[in-house]
Amino acid sequence: MKKSSFLLIGFLAIFFISCASDSTDTSTIKTPKVETTGVANEVSKVLVDSKEAIGASADNLIPSDEKVDETVDKVADKLKGILKKGKKEVTEEIKKKAEVVTKKADKAVENIAKKSEEIGQQIETKIEKAATQVEEKIDVAIESIPEPTVPPAETKPAPKPKPEPKITPTKDIVTKKVWGKNDKPNHDYFDALLQKYVSGDGTVNYKGFKADDHKLEDYLSQLKNNPVHPDWSRNEKLAYWINAYNAFTIKLIVDNYPIKSITKLEGGKPWDKKWIKLGDKTYSLNNIENDIIRPQFKEPRIHFAVNCAAKSCPPLSNAVWTASNLESKFEKATKKFINNSRYNTIDKNSASVSKIFDWYKEDFGDLSAYLNKYSDTQLKKGGKIKFMEYDWGLNE
Repeated sequence: MKKSSFLLIGFLAIFFISCASDSTDTSTIKTPKVETTGVANEVSKVLVDSKEAIGASADNLIPSDEKVDETVDKVADKLKGILKKGKKEVTEEIKKKAEVVTKKADKAVENIAKKSEEIGQQIETKIEKAATQVEEKIDVAIESIPEPTVPPAETKPAPKPKPEPKITPTKDIVTKKVWGKNDKPNHDYFDALLQKYVSGDGTVNYKGFKADDHKLEDYLSQLKNNPVHPDWSRNEKLAYWINAYNAFTIKLIVDNYPIKSITKLEGGKPWDKKWIKLGDKTYSLNNIENDIIRPQFKEPRIHFAVNCAAKSCPPLSNAVWTASNLESKFEKATKKFINNSRYNTIDKNSASVSKIFDWYKEDFGDLSAYLNKYSDTQLKKGGKIKFMEYDWGLNE
């Protein structure tokens, strides 16, 4: 008999003997009356039913008896079955309770979210109301400021100056003509926005531009009111058109933000829509690039200056283009783009380059020679050139 069997038999024998009188006669053993339920009740029943069989062998525990062994094994099997059943019942009960708790938790989260949304709307309404009240108070304060008076001269009173026409301040104050006809626009307005919302690698924060949309509108108004004049220098004209293309492209995205790609607009052809008012003419982005900049200035490096709001497009500069920095920025932007492995990969035997070099191949002439002019790695004559896929995802 196994050692574990001895221990079980001993335990059961002691249990039943302790419930009996001092006599060793197993027939006098009495079962204590205990109120039991569920699994415990079944265990108790098995023990009681097996009492006599085990008790009959109690006087002969050592040496072991085959009948006692068999009885113990049967008892053990019954106990295992009952305990397994009990474990299953307990597990199912826990699962039921867990489901109830989970449902209550989900309902609580839903209620909290709903309440938060209601509170947020109330706060937003209060803020808007407060802002309106502040604006009204400011207007009242401005109206209450007295007009300055001119002190009379010592000899004779000075004539009263004619009152200046009153201008109501608005966010479009820049559109009120501050510059003379054919004056040059102040590109510093755009430069400040570029430095604030465009990173060094050309990543654009369109959300920031949208928040400062009125400032962007001020700059676009300057471009509109001060179109290119024949007396301007070549570099002044070219800088104007580059900045105009980039600024109106940003405006197009901002007006439709959030958006995944510029190609989602105007049926995939946003560049053909005429909506850009400059002077007394209306242009599309394609008019500016392909009807003005390319044919008039014949400068292939402009392809690394104008930006189409796409990830594969040469990075948007975070500084404005001017007549004085035009040449240096052209050289820097071209060299930086060609040697950036994100857009072009060049080795001595082959090159994988931007699709721009394919779309505008007539602007670049001998492409191998043009690449070698700026590339850190020289492509050998006759080296194979292929064009990479263009990523039209938004450059943000």
